Formats: sequence, structure tokens, C-alpha cells
Amino acid sequence: MFNRTLVSDDIAEWILDQFPDRIESCGLTEAFKNARLVLPTEKYFRPITGTDHQAALSLFEDVKLLMGLEHRNIHLHRLYDTTEGVETIQYGVLSEIAGTYMYDKVQPVISYAPATQRLSTLNFIATLAHELAHDWMYNVGFDEEDMTHELQTDLIPIIVGFGLIIPLGAREIGWSGYLSNEARIFALATFMAIKDLPIEVIRPFLDGNLKKKLTMAQKQLTTYSDDIAELRASLLG
Repeated sequence: MFNRTLVSDDIAEWILDQFPDRIESCGLTEAFKNARLVLPTEKYFRPITGTDHQAALSLFEDVKLLMGLEHRNIHLHRLYDTTEGVETIQYGVLSEIAGTYMYDKVQPVISYAPATQRLSTLNFIATLAHELAHDWMYNVGFDEEDMTHELQTDLIPIIVGFGLIIPLGAREIGWSGYLSNEARIFALATFMAIKDLPIEVIRPFLDGNLKKKLTMAQKQLTTYSDDIAELRASLLG
């Protein structure tokens, strides 16, 4: 019988390295220090009212605020349901077309497919968080040839507090995004360990599958206790 880990050692070490790397390179020092663990409750998100796009705009403003981007002038654009008779979103390729970010010095544009919003509110929030994370990346500059930049972008919302929302949203629709849910849960557990947050606060929101992953992440992180202590001192000190 062998001892299973949630993610490989390479992925675990990549995530641990990415916390200080993303925080420094994207200018997230204060955002990380001030980051709260965002829960899927009305304490963090206003009740959804109005038309589809009005509701999307309301969620967008909430996500911007929670990510520390409320000062950014970013336009949210709703795509058509179909383009020349072709659906703009299809099950199975959601991660590629759920949302897009277009950089502009004056006003960047985030576009979203309406079906993303209808499939799952939590996954829609996660999509908005991912696209907003591109704004952090583009404003500091990054190597677009680097094949890991979408993985890095996927990690930024977790670093600023959306680590619970993202795997929950992915579970609701099957899967979406770039990081695996195993990597996301490990990153969430890392965020909570650095911040010294009690893991019990998130268990009520997790299904059996994610609870099992979280337990595995906690166990695996015990082998990185020195790294967590160093990260806590350097990132929060």
C-alpha cells in the first residue's frame, strides 16, 4: 500500500514558488495582505437582481472590489448567444471561451459568453476573477510565449482570496479553467496555511469529493511546514 498525495511534488513546489513570484511580479503585496477568504454568501456578493447583464455587472463590481481592482476602468461586454448561427459556448470547451480579456491602456475589455452566467453563478464569478487576473498580468508585463502564463493567471484569484469559489464553480459544471481542481485545492490550502486560517470555515461549503481533496492537501502540506513559515514571514511580515 502506498501513500497518495493530492498533487505531485513538482506541482506542489511550483505552487509554493508561485505565491511569492506572482505577488512580487504582479504587485500584489497589499492585495495579498488584505485578502479575505471569499465565501459564497451575501456577505461578499450582493443579491442578484435585474436583467442578465445587470446581474453580471453587479457581480463584476463585487469581484473587482474583492480583488482590489475597483479603481480600474474595465468594460464588461456581453457576447451574443450565437454568432452566425453558431453557439458562442459549448459544453466541453467552456474553459476556452467562457470569457476573454483584451488589454487596452485606456479601458481593457472583458467579454463573457451568456451561457457561462446561466450554467453556474459560482463558475461565472470564477470566470470573471480569472479574466480580471489578466489585468494584473498585463499591467506589469509578462512573456506571452511562456506556456504557463494561463496557469499563473488561474492562480492569481486564489492568491487574492477566491480559492474556495473557483473549485466550487468548476465542480458545478464538471470542470473549467486551466489548473486542475487538485492543484486549486492545494493552492487554497496553501493560502489558508500562510494566512493561518482555520480550515473548518470552508468545510460546510465542500462536497465529499472536495473535502477528500482538502484533507489530502492538508496532509501533504505538513511536509512543507518550513516553506509555509518562511512564506508567512516574508509575505505578511
